[in-house]
Amino acid sequence: MKEKFTTLEKVMNKWRNKNAHNLPPNSEEDIVAFEKITGLVIPIDMKEYFIKVNGTEGGDENDFFHFYSLEEFKSVGQSLKNWTGSPDYSNITNTLSHHASFFVFADYLFHTFSYAIMLYTYSSNKNEIVVISGDKYQVVATSFSRFLEIYLMNPDELQF
Repeated sequence: MKEKFTTLEKVMNKWRNKNAHNLPPNSEEDIVAFEKITGLVIPIDMKEYFIKVNGTEGGDENDFFHFYSLEEFKSVGQSLKNWTGSPDYSNITNTLSHHASFFVFADYLFHTFSYAIMLYTYSSNKNEIVVISGDKYQVVATSFSRFLEIYLMNPDELQF
């Protein structure tokens, strides 16, 4: 009988094979506190990520991807607005509509690309994921689970 793994379990196995380490997990209470402070709801698939994995460190940096912990999970404005390196993200809050509701959860190659998920004030099955570089962005997935599937199968699709 063939074992079935969830997408998150497949990602966790990939990271384990690359000697990346999970950060200390969060509790359900940590997530509720985040939602209470922000007034936004983290989707179920991402909640599972924060409870089971909560970001990575070490290894070979997951093919140059860095996945964030709940503590690092900040709005685009908080996370990127003051990033004036290359690329320069200082104008992203002027080009990305609803930037206060997009939260950065990962980056690629030291912020060459950053990845943010749209959070809503209600539970939603559709939470757009955008790839951002400088003040440009595009939607790459409609859920965190779909983003992880693309990350596993063809991560080049997560760039532009």
